[in-house]
Amino acid sequence: MVGYDGDQAADYAYGAPLAAGAPWWGGLLTDVAPDVTEETGSRTYALSELMVRAPWRRRLQAAA
Repeated sequence: MVGYDGDQAADYAYGAPLAAGAPWWGGLLTDVAPDVTEETGSRTYALSELMVRAPWRRRLQAAA
């Protein structure tokens, strides 16, 4: 996804669904029920990268 401010690309993000059986949650420090961490191939979308270009960082705008 690319976000634009007028004709300028301001930010982007990409990711993908985690594959079935992915060990994504293997580093949890407390025990949880298996159904909480079992990946099905469509349950969790992993955001891999997020970037905001310098001119748009630390700016707040009121919602339109």
